[in-house]
Amino acid sequence: MDSQKLAQMLETIQQERLNLHSLLVIRHGYMVSETYFAGYDADNKHAQYSCTKSVVSTLIGIALDQGSIDSLAHPVLDYFSDRPIENRDPQKESMKFGGSAHDAVRIGLAGGRPLLPETWPKAGMGRNSCWITR
Repeated sequence: MDSQKLAQMLETIQQERLNLHSLLVIRHGYMVSETYFAGYDADNKHAQYSCTKSVVSTLIGIALDQGSIDSLAHPVLDYFSDRPIENRDPQKESMKFGGSAHDAVRIGLAGGRPLLPETWPKAGMGRNSCWITR
């Protein structure tokens, strides 16, 4: 990795006053840079909004590439047959990997209810050690 290009990028982010709170760069399993902007630091906790959708989409792509998921059209719940699924409903049963990551996260974490910022502290991930079955 070219350290000059990384330094240029970080400088540009600051000069352009981009709406970026932090940037973590990992290469070959090693942290190359952990940089915070606009008064944020490692101790700040705040909502991540769409970050979860990006992570879920990435993990689905990796699982598909590695053959852990056979098809994006496959129902998600089939892969969790060893776990009890609470609040099972037609919406959860019809969820496919190829559907919107936004819907998967919303349905999975909020039991089919819209996952709005004011409900986050009450949502499944914050209360349950095994949030995927909520």
